[in-house]
Amino acid sequence: MPRLARTVFTDIPHHITQRGNRREDVFFTDEDRLIYLEWLKFYCEKYNVSILAYCLMTNHVHLVLTPHSKDGLQQVLKPLHMRYSQHINKVKGWKGHLWQGRFFSSPLDEPYTWSTIRYVERNPVQAGMTTKSEDYQWSSAAAHCGMRTSSLLAKLPISLNGVSQDKWAEWLSLVENSDVTNIIQRNIEKGLPCGSDNFIDQLEIVAKRSLRYKPQGRPSK
Repeated sequence: MPRLARTVFTDIPHHITQRGNRREDVFFTDEDRLIYLEWLKFYCEKYNVSILAYCLMTNHVHLVLTPHSKDGLQQVLKPLHMRYSQHINKVKGWKGHLWQGRFFSSPLDEPYTWSTIRYVERNPVQAGMTTKSEDYQWSSAAAHCGMRTSSLLAKLPISLNGVSQDKWAEWLSLVENSDVTNIIQRNIEKGLPCGSDNFIDQLEIVAKRSLRYKPQGRPSK
């Protein structure tokens, strides 16, 4: 199933990811990461997009963003990644594309918003870069655990399963259900929402098309 044309839903969290061209590195120094986060904050404030979580890996980024206008995600990510690409090309003396194609996005219902935030903040643990999510400097995990302040992040409400700041590190240490992780990974690649049938029904009314995963292969007889 090919990736669908992107549909952005106002005031709904979206999982965003974009990787380096040919899966090569996009971050090379701490200064690069600081510049990226500074510009992320700038464009999100300019275009009224809330940052719920982020993680800068070596060759890709994960973001959980809530746009408050239909064009919010595009308005943030297009200039952000173009400007950051120009920065790296200037520093490295390179030409050409830093990022691989357009960004991926997946709208999220509330339970999947929390599962995706955990998935995003656990990325460095899963990659073997650290043993504790909150020890990784370039994600929102430490701020959510109360270990540092952050002017980037929107205030999160207490979730359905009662995750508060004092319990965040413990919550992050829990491995997500593999079925949930597989859906998060599959649907971000396909540009599909993650959520309940009712949630997806409501999005389909707005989008006027199917937004459900359809396995490839011949139809059953």
